[in-house]
Formats: sequence, C-alpha cells, structure tokens
Amino acid sequence: MRQQFAEFCAMESADRHDEIYSKSLKDYDVVCALPGIQMIGLRWQTPITLAIGTDLVCSYGDKNVLREIGEFIISIHKGPPSFRFHNMTRRIGSPSYGWVHHPHINADGVLCIRDGRMEILNAIVDGDMPMAVPILLDALWMRAELGTPYVDISCWPEAEV
Repeated sequence: MRQQFAEFCAMESADRHDEIYSKSLKDYDVVCALPGIQMIGLRWQTPITLAIGTDLVCSYGDKNVLREIGEFIISIHKGPPSFRFHNMTRRIGSPSYGWVHHPHINADGVLCIRDGRMEILNAIVDGDMPMAVPILLDALWMRAELGTPYVDISCWPEAEV
C-alpha cells in the first residue's frame, strides 16, 4: 500500500515524479498516524481516488451537547484536483439542501469553506498529503461559529458517552 500511496501522490507530476514519490514513501506513515484515521485505500479505476476513512466524528452543538455526526470517507482526486466527503453513517435531510453529510458539507459532499480551499487543492497537486489530510480532518471536527450551516447540528443525534 505504501508504494501505491506514493504513486498516487506523484501522479500528474512528471517533472517532479521521483522527488514526490520518494517523499511520499515516508509521508505514508505520517498520514496513517494522524488522529482520526481508520483506513487508507486506493481505487485505481477512473477517477483514481485516495480514500481516507475516519473515526466517528462528534461535535458539540448548542448548550454544549455532543452530537454524533458519523464516520466519513474522504475521497481525494489528483487530476483534476478535488476532494469530497461522504458520511457513511447517516445523512440528514433538508428541504433546501437535500441529504447533507455534515452541518457544513452539502449533499454532493462539498465542504462550504472558501478560505483554505486553494491551499488544500495545491497540497493535493503537490502530493503533499501530510498537509492536505489534516486540514480535511479538522474540517470534519470543526464547529463553525460564523456562517450558516446547511442543517443545524441539533438535527444529528446526541452522542452516547
């Protein structure tokens, strides 16, 4: 799996393939050791996808109530660079937004942030998964005080403690 991960990271980088591949062999351990990661997998059919499986994501809502959002798969694509989130546990329906994955992830798996999006995409293009993956994981555990969620966090069930 380490070699496949390195090959994925070096894809679409003909001028720096060997450099990125060599670095990514080491980066594999860094990404696997990140808190919140359950698994890493690759799908080699088009579109080629790096799949990151997460632990159960919980987040605090109003009145400091812990809510169980779900376990996710984050799909990362190199060419063209993109990422999507998929809640594998539950989605919450909204008349305006459809079946959303997370308070801040729409029905298509797109995160609502604009700031930082280019940094994530640039890290994906550069094969720098130790930069991209922690930001994507942080987005799942965040509680945005500003902005309007697609669905209020109170719609998710309380977490069993």
